Amino acid sequence: INGAVQVDGKIGKAMEFDGVNDHIEVQNSKNLNITNEITFGAWVNINEFAVTDHDSPFITKANGANWGVWNLVHKVGDLSSGKTGFRFEMVINGVRNRIWSSMTGEKHRWYYLIGTFDGNEMCLYVDGIENNCTSYLGSIDTNELNLQIGKQWWNGVTDSFFNRSIDDVMI
Repeated sequence: INGAVQVDGKIGKAMEFDGVNDHIEVQNSKNLNITNEITFGAWVNINEFAVTDHDSPFITKANGANWGVWNLVHKVGDLSSGKTGFRFEMVINGVRNRIWSSMTGEKHRWYYLIGTFDGNEMCLYVDGIENNCTSYLGSIDTNELNLQIGKQWWNGVTDSFFNRSIDDVMI
């Protein structure tokens, strides 16, 4: 745990991040190098959105100059698509795939976000409701990077950090 502090959360206690440098890093293990099926997510409450084209990272298997193999983030004004909202990313058979929520998200509100992949389809759920699903066939790429909560490498330039609370992370 790097600076994040425990606060009251959606379910019991949550971790609060300052948006400057707080994050949690989980040592990589073979259990995090998932290739077939995955479900991961968390309760998130955003205090401030990241600046345009930066991520507000929740859960990422990325760091340094590596985009990572699976990520759950919020993004404002993506330069390549113009989209704003919750985004689930996954590298499948060497190709980076992204699906976006149909909602942009609000500050100071809890959201329950889940990303799933079953070998055939990536789905993003918001508050327990399927929000977007797209067919992708293949295997999830793996890497030797640590799991990051509240931190993600951004566009090969710098780290992005989450500002507010994350609760009940599950993989």
